[in-house]
Amino acid sequence: MGAGADDWFYGRKFKAILDRSKGSILLQITADVSCQNWPELVRRMTQQFGEMDVGVWSPLISFSGNSLKKVSIGPVHDGTTHPVTATDSIVWAMRADVAEHMRRFDYLCNNIGWGIDLAAALHRHASGKLVLMDTGSEVEHPPGRGYNNKPARKQCRAFLCQLPLCEQMQRLYLTRALRKYPRWRRALYRWTRRHPEVFVEPAAERCVLARQDSPT
Repeated sequence: MGAGADDWFYGRKFKAILDRSKGSILLQITADVSCQNWPELVRRMTQQFGEMDVGVWSPLISFSGNSLKKVSIGPVHDGTTHPVTATDSIVWAMRADVAEHMRRFDYLCNNIGWGIDLAAALHRHASGKLVLMDTGSEVEHPPGRGYNNKPARKQCRAFLCQLPLCEQMQRLYLTRALRKYPRWRRALYRWTRRHPEVFVEPAAERCVLARQDSPT
């Protein structure tokens, strides 16, 4: 990959996808993942957006930095749907209002792309919407990364500085407090079990599909 291609590794590509997105759901698929049944993944995703108040969604992704164990609050419904602190932008989907919010950010400072998925999740959490991972849909992502983690972290920190105060507060709670204090996570999970109505919202959605290189 040449220097020019490196300049468009993830962040700029994501911004270009946002600028071209016209549908009510944006589904983004990076180029280095595989799935045994893409139509079934799209069906499940569309169904969950239609039946629940979902803002951001992802399937279960192998070799993901945001593993299920790391981000899950706990399973609901049939045990395959997990409210999560964040998804992974290797394969993920968002409603049109989330895509509109994400257009406001400057992506020139974040070519590698770390933190973009977290920013979308924090926006939805701050708005009281669901961020879900569907373990009934799985994709395979190869291990390893084609870049250095140090500049990725530096770019991520600069990118997340753009978040408004309410989302910065969500960041502290979701990425630090829930990981440090498992009892808080269990208490939140018990609340979701007592309030199943938060997972219901009839809707009809259509998808815009996008495919690009992976940031991980």
